[in-house]
Amino acid sequence: MKEKRKGQEAIPSDIETHLNENQLCRLRSIEGFGWQLKFIRRPLFQIPVIAVSNDDGTELDIIDEEGDLKPLLEIRR
Repeated sequence: MKEKRKGQEAIPSDIETHLNENQLCRLRSIEGFGWQLKFIRRPLFQIPVIAVSNDDGTELDIIDEEGDLKPLLEIRR
């Protein structure tokens, strides 16, 4: 899936270069609970935004620089 504005992949093949150690550790730990990486927003000259969603797609969170999950969006069904 390509990002609309820049033509970049939503999830680059080299995610390790976009995540710090805390973020990568958190991502690997929550993947075991069904969470998955949705996209990495890479704004120019800013810190990347790491977005993940839960297994049923009802929550969209970000992983901050410290590796903590922060709610980004809760989807109602």
